[in-house]
Amino acid sequence: MMNWPSFRLIVNISSWAAREYMGKLIYGVSKAATDKMTSDMAEELRPHGVSVISLYPGLVRTEAALNSGWFELPNSESPELALTLETA
Repeated sequence: MMNWPSFRLIVNISSWAAREYMGKLIYGVSKAATDKMTSDMAEELRPHGVSVISLYPGLVRTEAALNSGWFELPNSESPELALTLETA
């Protein structure tokens, strides 16, 4: 018999692209499928003491993200980032 840990959790990585168009159709569709799979797994595994969640990581401030035009970051920019952008 297998000894299960007392806390069982499955974490699926998803994205806001599952809920809002962000320029890549196939990416958004795959993330929406991940969310549906997570929801169904949570329902089916709940009786077995397993929790299932989707994790939506936040935006990572890469050069590509800043230059994409998809995001407006002026209210959330750190002074260090603003200084970097001004001198670039």
